[in-house]
Amino acid sequence: HSGLDKHLDAVLSVDELGVYKPDPRVYQLAVDRLGVDKTNIGFVTANYWDLSGAKAYGLNVFWINRNAVPADNLETVPDAVLQTLISLPAHLS
Repeated sequence: HSGLDKHLDAVLSVDELGVYKPDPRVYQLAVDRLGVDKTNIGFVTANYWDLSGAKAYGLNVFWINRNAVPADNLETVPDAVLQTLISLPAHLS
């Protein structure tokens, strides 16, 4: 209902790889499937722990923090913290 579908080129799943995050092959799947440089890919997650692998791989990371919870105690920080998905398009170029 957010209208984000017009901004998405694909929705990918690790099921076809048989490996899971933070395995770098998961993020490489996006690079290969989309045919773009990893710096042009946005990784969106509502789980703070989930952003570490994507950020380490070199993706742009957006943390959806709907309830304004404190960030996990990790060295990784997202490129942007958003309260809702509706605000994501403003961060895409």
